[in-house]
This record gives sequence, structure tokens and C-alpha cells, in this order.
Amino acid sequence: MMLDLKGKKILYELYRDCRATSKHIAKKVGLSREAVDYRIKIMEKEGIIHNYITLIDTPRLGYLTYNVYINLQNCTEKNEKEIITYLTNHPFTKWVVNCSGQWDLAIAIAAKNTGHLNDILYEFTGKFKNKIKFYDILSTLSVYKDADVSLVIRDNITEPKKSFSGVPPEDVYKLDNTDMNILSALSMNARSNIVDIASKVNLTPEGTSYRMKRMIKNGLIRGFRAVLDVTKLGHLWYMLLIETTPLPKDIEKKFATFCQLQKNIFFTDKLLGKWQMRVEILADNHQHLNTVMREIRNVLSEYVRSYELIIVFEELKQVSFTKGMMKL
Repeated sequence: MMLDLKGKKILYELYRDCRATSKHIAKKVGLSREAVDYRIKIMEKEGIIHNYITLIDTPRLGYLTYNVYINLQNCTEKNEKEIITYLTNHPFTKWVVNCSGQWDLAIAIAAKNTGHLNDILYEFTGKFKNKIKFYDILSTLSVYKDADVSLVIRDNITEPKKSFSGVPPEDVYKLDNTDMNILSALSMNARSNIVDIASKVNLTPEGTSYRMKRMIKNGLIRGFRAVLDVTKLGHLWYMLLIETTPLPKDIEKKFATFCQLQKNIFFTDKLLGKWQMRVEILADNHQHLNTVMREIRNVLSEYVRSYELIIVFEELKQVSFTKGMMKL
């Protein structure tokens, strides 16, 4: 689906803050509220907008995110659908995509510790033991550029964002049942209005708004975002896994800044495992991808040992607050 400038502006506003009202977005893009609502419904129907999520600082709840890359074997189409259904419905998966190359699936799992992760993977591999050839686990140490496709939607450059650590902080945020219920309601649809959320949690709209603002102020809620199907906007999605020799701090800082300012790089993190860097790229075509990769090599130069390129076909799940995390 080809979007005009107004459509791209609406997507941009929803991606930056999906809780923005239609009236607010209408003022930003120069349309009526009714026209904005109509365009949003069309983009939802066409699958450009998948859903609306609340971005949670999950380490503040005592959860780490582990990235697992899976290679399948002896799988029929039915077998693969069964595996995908299992993973997308799993209470601790945050992200599921299917891809090509050495890896057939890439997932992100929220787990309290490596023991919890081991239990999740043991159950998964036991259920599909004849279909899983092997898998690799990568843990995020720090994020250089948090997932941000807004610069691809609108061609402008912003100031570099601060990176953040993937390691759980000491001050784990303590939620009560009401806070948990609010996060649960927001996780189902972050664009829900405050009255609907309040009715679900048996609280007044004022009380619900106060608690939401408190969680935002304390950094537990990091934002609200529309999940977009970038491939329907005409982009090719790639993941680049990079193995490096130890990087000097000035080179690492230079690389982080480069990624933050490169609009077609929408996510970058530092990893613990076989690969030291993961870079996610949105390219217009293969030639464009080659240009971006050449720029990456120019920054990292002699520190690159090897790399692996993965083509992402479809994002099957993206949430920040999983069902398994909804239990105190």
C-alpha cells in the first residue's frame, strides 16, 4: 500500500506515541479528526498497523530479554505452523519473526534468570524435539539504538538517543495488583482510552491516569507505540550479526553514534555470545543494503571477524509486557 505524505505523518505520530488522540494527530498533520480516524482504520485493515503496545522497562520488573535463533529440520508447513503458534502464544515470548538463511525463526524471551530461560527452552525443545536442529542464545548487554523506524517513515534526523543497559537494575519496580492490571490492559491495546482502562481495573479515570503517570515518571513505562509492518511500506528487513575482536571504547562509541544517526538502521545492540553486535536494517533494495553494510564496515574496519546476514520475512509477534509477566 502506497502512503501519501499525510498517511506517513499519521504513522509517524502513532509510532512516536500511539496514545496521542486523533484530535492531536489531526492538528499535527492538517486533517480533520474524522479523516485521521478513517485513515487509521484503513491502515489497520491493510495490516500496516499490527497493534499498539506499551513499552515497558522489563529489567525494572526483574526480567531479562534473551534472543534465541532457531534452525528447524524435517518440517512440513503444518509442523512449522504448529511451532509458530506455540511460540506466539507462549506467555514469555516478546517477539517472534520468521526469516531465512541459517535461521528459520528468531524469538525474544523474557525470563527472570538463566534457570527460568532453561526451563522455557527445555519445554519447547522437548515438545518439538525432532523438529529443532539447533538453536543459539544471545543476551543483550546494552542497546545502542532502541527500535525506531520513525526516521524511515519521515526523512528527518534527530539527536542521538542515550543507550541503555540490558542488565537488571538494583531498584526493581514494585507493582501492586492495580498497577499490574493497568499494564495488562495497556498491553492488550495501548491506544485504549482512559475510561475503558479504568472500567477494566475497577478504578476511576482520575486514579487510573495518576497511576499511569507515576509509572511513566518512574521510568517503568517508556512509551506507547504502534507496531508497523515495515515490509508493507516498501522496505526489506535485514538482521546483521557481527563478530568482532574487542572494540576500543572510542570505536564502540563511534559505532553507536553512527547507528543512531543512520536512519535505515533502526535497532542496534551489544551482545553476549558468539556475536558481539546485532544491527537491524531497513533497505529499499539489495543495492541500498550493500551501501549500508559498506558504511558499517568502514566504521568498524579491521575489528570485524565475520558477520551473518538474515532476511526477516514477517514479524509474527511483538509485545513488551508478556502474559507471563502479568502475575505478581
